Amino acid sequence: MSEIKQVNLPYQTSLLSFFSAVRDLPYPALLDSNHEHFPDTNFDILVANPLARIHPKHSGQPITWYSKPRYELSDTHNPMTLLNELMSLICQEPWAQSAPKDLPFIGGLLGYYGYESGHFVEQLPDTVNHDIDLETLNLGLYSWAVVTAHQTKTTQLIISPWCDQTEVADLINRFTSACDDVLVKHELHHAHSFALNTPFTSNMTEADYAQKFASVQAYIQAGDCYQVNLAQRFSSTYQGDTFTAYLALRNVCPTPFSAYLQLSPEQSLLSHSPERFLLCDQGRVESKPIKGTVARGRTPEEDKANADWLLASEKDRAENLMIVDLLRNDLGRTCLTGSIKVPKIFALESYANVHHLVLTVEGRIDRADQAIRVFHQSFPGGSITGAPKIRSMEIIDELEPHERSAYCGSIAYFSANGQMDSSITIRTLVADHGKLHCWAGGGLVADSKCQEEYQETFTKVGKLTHTLEQDFFEIGRIMSDIEQFLNAPPIDLSLDDIRAALDKEPYAQQIHNPDEEMFPSGYDLHYRSAAVLIPIWREPENGELYVLLTQRALHMRNHPGQIAFPGGKHDPDDASIQYTALRETLEEVGLSPDCFDLLGELGEYCTVSGYCIKPIVAEMTRRSELSLCEDEVKSVHWVPLRHLLTPQNYRFRKKKLDTISRGYFEINYEEIRIWGVTAGILYGLYQTLAKHIR
Repeated sequence: MSEIKQVNLPYQTSLLSFFSAVRDLPYPALLDSNHEHFPDTNFDILVANPLARIHPKHSGQPITWYSKPRYELSDTHNPMTLLNELMSLICQEPWAQSAPKDLPFIGGLLGYYGYESGHFVEQLPDTVNHDIDLETLNLGLYSWAVVTAHQTKTTQLIISPWCDQTEVADLINRFTSACDDVLVKHELHHAHSFALNTPFTSNMTEADYAQKFASVQAYIQAGDCYQVNLAQRFSSTYQGDTFTAYLALRNVCPTPFSAYLQLSPEQSLLSHSPERFLLCDQGRVESKPIKGTVARGRTPEEDKANADWLLASEKDRAENLMIVDLLRNDLGRTCLTGSIKVPKIFALESYANVHHLVLTVEGRIDRADQAIRVFHQSFPGGSITGAPKIRSMEIIDELEPHERSAYCGSIAYFSANGQMDSSITIRTLVADHGKLHCWAGGGLVADSKCQEEYQETFTKVGKLTHTLEQDFFEIGRIMSDIEQFLNAPPIDLSLDDIRAALDKEPYAQQIHNPDEEMFPSGYDLHYRSAAVLIPIWREPENGELYVLLTQRALHMRNHPGQIAFPGGKHDPDDASIQYTALRETLEEVGLSPDCFDLLGELGEYCTVSGYCIKPIVAEMTRRSELSLCEDEVKSVHWVPLRHLLTPQNYRFRKKKLDTISRGYFEINYEEIRIWGVTAGILYGLYQTLAKHIR
């Protein structure tokens, strides 16, 4: 095959399913335009299984071939120099020169440049702490790509002459199957589990930021610089599949330059960037930096007011003008003389959580292999360094405690036909061997205000960190507890042991305000107080302890037939939350309050339907005849407490794997199945008792 081949596939509104079909191949990468949210975007690109990988090495050429080397390259140790040389050879291929120029990627280089790749371009200090095990840059040489063009509603497999026929047949089979394969779609919609183990924390306090802000102001006043981009890093730990996290973030904060790069089983990039760095389209070079940010409003009126404020902001307009000069200088190093233009400035673009001011700078090149040279000469983007660029980068190295890694670098592709596109990797997370990092910064100028700039960093990164904490932190913490519980030993206690354990519990005996907004997992709910009674009866003949459970009436609207404790909603006229539990027990099964001796309480159990349930534990001092309320109760069951306090009898069921609220405990006894809230309260009873008897 001496020219590229285009295989038509069914049009894909996104390439997520296709990405799932090739995730087992080495170094898969997805460039994701979120076209459904950004109609002006056009291309999605998917690659995997590179012929070679260009990355820095301690010695030797910065390239690793996974097949027979295609080119003889010089002995340079500088990966950017080698990339320039490699693209010159690729663009001279006859098949590359004859390929259609309107295809964005026909084979070539695709990957990321970390911010510290700037050290391969300029002589810069390097005093920061390098604690992320990610290569400074990593680009694959790919022989095929899946390209979706949304404007023409086409999806094609683009195959270069580098790609052998065996691989072509395998790819066609994978993608054809993925169009209809329910297993692939099931894997996508029920993604592998992901959990955040800890909340995100910054690498600097507010006082640290203020001190560094003052240092930048001193440099500005001394004439060292006009602007410096100062960033802080937010870090957490995780377990599981980061592609699940990427999908969650894609849903809540779609951006036109999103990307997911799987670098190894333990390393990946999750990029949700709104910002283009450089585009090269048939010789026209374009840069669209962002300078100016304000939060979206809570109402349409507030949103418009915020946008109008940003458009009129003298500070942000001044920043735009500074960056225009910087970009004109960067592009002028390689672009044709006289070709640099500024067709758009102070343009407003709006995203899920912020408005941005965006400008456009253009130039022209006359050779296909010049695209990567323009990129290297302009790297890193001036919008995320400051002006002048070199001095700003020196100050950043002095003030920021840790490396930026992929943050403020770029995800880019360089096609054999001369096409190129790239993002600035802001709003980007780096997953590295169980650690998850993201960054946010802002351009500081002479009239910047410290508190406003500090808060802006949280505005920029908040959608990412809050989403992950909200959706995945609770599941990580709770799943760890659940796993320990399911492997814990059974406990067998007397009533005196139970009373002694509950006496040690610090829970306040109070009625919670039903209007208090307490639900922690992002539900738009207010808690309503409720109580249940856990009645324990001691059988006189053998001393065995039993728990009374009810089966809800089959005609009830909510959870008919479910096994439950006696209980219900708190009435404002109830004297206490304990009285609520006793009153409901009397109404449901006819046992009067004088049948019980209260042993203690458990912590509140919060439900996704908005109830805060207080479990009250009580000994039945006499076993009266039951009188069931037929409107609420179908039957009652006496279950041995020992059975309920044996963790091996429980199972944890997951309806979906993305959030704990869609999972539940289940335990069976004879003909009944105990699950949901009731089993969850029993789990809490075990945890409380076990804590005080060990």
